[in-house]
Amino acid sequence: MQYLSDRRMTQLQNIEQLESDRWAAADQLRANSKLTSSAYCMPVLGIIFLRHAANRCDAAVRQIAADQAAGKMARRTPIKADFLKRRALMLPREARCGELRGLPKGPSLGAALVNAMQAIERDFAPLLDVLPKEYEEFDNPNAVPKRDLLLPRFMSGEMEE
Repeated sequence: MQYLSDRRMTQLQNIEQLESDRWAAADQLRANSKLTSSAYCMPVLGIIFLRHAANRCDAAVRQIAADQAAGKMARRTPIKADFLKRRALMLPREARCGELRGLPKGPSLGAALVNAMQAIERDFAPLLDVLPKEYEEFDNPNAVPKRDLLLPRFMSGEMEE
């Protein structure tokens, strides 16, 4: 029982740290850019969506592998239906967090995020023209410190759901 309490305390501390980090990021956006909160709201929510979708996709990959190992599913390359059955999107490569984290520093992050959103929309029709794509402003090197604000700890995998 002590393990659960310790784990919950760690999760609570992680949540508090995440909240602190996000408030600091919002303060930086307000102070160091010409963006209003309404201008950066949707891009930030889009990043959160990407991380959640990546978490769901990764969990589905593990479940598919376990089902194949247990003989509950044929050993074959997974298809979209396998992911949907597990309440996940089969994310295209360009929409995966590892791909976005691996980008070199520079003015390509906004374009990569737009490409990620468009790839998800292309592969999952119910999201067509729904996901945010207002990331070009974040490619402006004078606008905001992109890496620290747009690819926070929860995007890197340090922070789990």
